Amino acid sequence: NGPPTRADVVKHNIKAQFKPGERIAYSIQLGSSDKTFYKCVRELVIEGHAEKRADGCFYVARAQ
Repeated sequence: NGPPTRADVVKHNIKAQFKPGERIAYSIQLGSSDKTFYKCVRELVIEGHAEKRADGCFYVARAQ
């Protein structure tokens, strides 16, 4: 087990800060560099918690 990874913390912060349908934007308050942030957002897309739309931006997935 052990402490959560940086990616786990960032993904948690993204889910907590942004509402369903809202555009996900990088900010230092999320707890990572921009490189780590975008890696985590791509992981959230794979997990189904975020989506990349035609405008090229990432959004929190809407509730099903």
